[in-house]
Amino acid sequence: TATISWNTDKDADSRVAYIVGVDYNEKKDNPYPLEVGNTLEFVKKHEVTIVNLEPGTLYHYQIRSRERAGRTAYAPDRTFRTAPIKPDIAKAQVVSVTEHTATFAWKTNVPTKTIVEYINQCKKDAVGCKEQKFSQGDSQFIKTHQFTLKDLVSDTDYTATIRSEDENELVNISKPIKFRTGKDITAPEISQLRTKLSLSPGKEDVVQAVISWKTSELSDTQIFYAEGVKKEDLLTSGESSQLQVDATTNHVVVLNKLRPATVYRFKAVSKDPSGNVGASKE
Repeated sequence: TATISWNTDKDADSRVAYIVGVDYNEKKDNPYPLEVGNTLEFVKKHEVTIVNLEPGTLYHYQIRSRERAGRTAYAPDRTFRTAPIKPDIAKAQVVSVTEHTATFAWKTNVPTKTIVEYINQCKKDAVGCKEQKFSQGDSQFIKTHQFTLKDLVSDTDYTATIRSEDENELVNISKPIKFRTGKDITAPEISQLRTKLSLSPGKEDVVQAVISWKTSELSDTQIFYAEGVKKEDLLTSGESSQLQVDATTNHVVVLNKLRPATVYRFKAVSKDPSGNVGASKE
């Protein structure tokens, strides 16, 4: 709606002619095809309300007042812009949850972009997990939304809110939505295992080994190794590199002080935040 008021020096009726801004053409004899008001009451203080307007839209209008004698006064062209509608979030829900993802669906009454803000309450001993606030989003302006949060920690409680912002930067935030990710029972898969050997700088009798690999999910990093070809279990009887607890999918370990011309056995080992252990072949 738009309410327009004005005064006249004589009693006159109250009319407002208007048109959507994109259709306005000042060269026409009557560029305002729509007119509302009161033609039966003659007053000096006037007020007319226009209804059923489009939100967030520019309009051109002209005030018109006719005195009892029949002469009509026309005001110059003026404009107004209707207020935009605040985004409304409806039917917000979690439609699916996996070990590391959660998919939400909802609708808005106007096109909006999306930011999903979420907080995790992860276990204190979970590798690579710290309780803090995160956000993921989509900058596309749409009305029907489906969005998937990724890289979540398994077997963890989360609280999420949906933040919808329209093209006029008006914002609405949903009520908190709670969910829990599935429990991870799958060990990290180790691949692309590489070994690079070189003499330690300045030491001709010491060899350095750089061992790298990738894992299918975030996990920690450690190498178990032993000299010789004995078939003892490396995980219980061998030496080990220092455990790197930072969770990653790209792993690198440097073993120093290895003897030259010597056979070593090793295994790459990575444990995910749920405690599942993946190990390479010897």
